Amino acid sequence: MRTCIVHIGTHKTGTTSLQVFMAQNRTTLASAGLYLPDAGRPAQIPIGNHQLAWDLLMRGESKDLPLLTDELRKNTIEGALITSEDFDRLHVRPETIERLAEAIRSAGYVPKVVVYFRPQAGYAESIYVEMIKHGHVHPLANFLEPSISNGMYRQGDSPVVMDFLYTRILEPWVRVFGKEHVIVRAYDPARASEHIFQDFFNVLMQAVPGFGRKPLELAVSQPRANDSLTFGALLDTAFAKLFPHGRPEAEPRGLLRSKLPDFPADLLNARYALFSRDETLKLLAALGPDNAVIEREYGAHIGFQNERDIAPQDDPVWRKATVERAIFDQFLALWTS
Repeated sequence: MRTCIVHIGTHKTGTTSLQVFMAQNRTTLASAGLYLPDAGRPAQIPIGNHQLAWDLLMRGESKDLPLLTDELRKNTIEGALITSEDFDRLHVRPETIERLAEAIRSAGYVPKVVVYFRPQAGYAESIYVEMIKHGHVHPLANFLEPSISNGMYRQGDSPVVMDFLYTRILEPWVRVFGKEHVIVRAYDPARASEHIFQDFFNVLMQAVPGFGRKPLELAVSQPRANDSLTFGALLDTAFAKLFPHGRPEAEPRGLLRSKLPDFPADLLNARYALFSRDETLKLLAALGPDNAVIEREYGAHIGFQNERDIAPQDDPVWRKATVERAIFDQFLALWTS
């Protein structure tokens, strides 16, 4: 039986970088035994099978599922890979995971899942900022409260759920695919960007029979895609989403100059920091035990299990977060009042 890898993300774990890399090296990968199906690739973002994931999440079905089966059935390459970070959100519609697995199996492939998880404090913070980039601008406290109390955040009545309890994401995939076909990896954002490529290829060589038997010449033209915003860019982005036609008297840089003329440029031009240490500790208390289960059951160590995994109280990151959070909350209150 041939193998089809279903790379389900999660978000902010180097997924876009991997997708760009795979798309750029598609011909070389095919010659080495890994086929990347076209089914479910949207024209606007053709690097992954996102349309398939979106359709399944929003409607419970997709016209691309039979197309995927047909494409895989006609393919003669031993391994295949479909990828979208939005596949991870299908756990709220487990019947769609069953349909996806059946589509792959009916084409003569064994489906296997690969998922990357990262420490939830940085993940949740990144997800919040990613929502702002897509126009969902709302107070951080409104996002954090359900994330801490329920381990998840839902956008209104949308089926889109940001889940930070990783065992909850895995449960339906394990039930449908079998635990032996679910590969869990830990993602460390502090490591060099090339590490995700190396780790993913190690997974592919273990999971796809025959892949990687010969040396490959692969190009990495974009080691880090969809990178984090600076604090200044975060303010600019939130403002632009709230006021697409502009509002000169409330422009972020002008407000900063008027309210805090001595605000250091290095903070404005460095990556944002918003979560306080107290909020991070609350997330840790809510989610750390779940990470211990992930490590025990799947061997993936997520460095967010006890207080030793976060910076001490006197670390400069918390002073930076205090300043930036105060400014961010103040500006957001002003803009939405």
